[in-house]
Amino acid sequence: MEEIKINKYLNGTYASETKEFRDNGGIVLSPSGISKFFNEPNEWYMDRIGKVTFDGNSNTVLGNAIHAAIDAYWDGSQVTEDDVVLWVQAKYAEQMDEVIGTDRKGNPIPKVDIEFVTRNFMPMFTAWKSEYAGKYPKPDLREHYVKMDVQTEPVPMMLSGTIDGYEEHRGVVIDYKTCGRKPSGISEGHRLQLMSYAFAMIAEGKEVNTIRVVYIQRPTKTLPARVWTFDEEVNDELLLTMVDTIEMMKGSFNASLEYPDLTKYLFRPNRVSKW
Repeated sequence: MEEIKINKYLNGTYASETKEFRDNGGIVLSPSGISKFFNEPNEWYMDRIGKVTFDGNSNTVLGNAIHAAIDAYWDGSQVTEDDVVLWVQAKYAEQMDEVIGTDRKGNPIPKVDIEFVTRNFMPMFTAWKSEYAGKYPKPDLREHYVKMDVQTEPVPMMLSGTIDGYEEHRGVVIDYKTCGRKPSGISEGHRLQLMSYAFAMIAEGKEVNTIRVVYIQRPTKTLPARVWTFDEEVNDELLLTMVDTIEMMKGSFNASLEYPDLTKYLFRPNRVSKW
């Protein structure tokens, strides 16, 4: 049987940089997981101890495809719709077969809907090209891995993640987000994520003056895909908030190690958020 060749920009390995650290018992505080720490503590804890709580859905698959296409574009390459179809079929076959509900007409809704992904992929990427790439410079660093050791005892911990882009001249940390509704600004969860990247970059000795979130909105029945770019200045208040957030994550996990009976209270499921 002929081997399926997946576009290299879609075929990345998640968290490969921290595998050895995690295999040796280290705990990774992921910037992208900070929202989950506050909104779904149980899932955040399970993620930290290596138990898979989420294996993708239509929105995250679409977001990953857009990120891959952006990275390819900056390299002078491309990710086509056919590339996306092959990748989804190869990587998310089980999720495509898993039904999570029905639509208004009673049709089954798969966990990963390949039609949803392909319908939105090219319009959103095209909007990004015209509304962002045509107006802003190519980032000096892309898919830049950062890490920062935050604890050695009782268990090693690091803050670690991958930044979508960084403009060195103006000190801008950039993140691309896909969304279904027009945003009013940077959400608190995304602000904390970007500030954690900024925090780690500053610890590396790099200058960070601004965090930027580029929201790429899906097309609607009446409007095309659109792009919304928000910049916020990095200030002492935001950096102190980041310090407090890291200490909160560390302290909560350490308390569960010292007092195991408290784990179910510290990291309880957030049933209310699912209503």
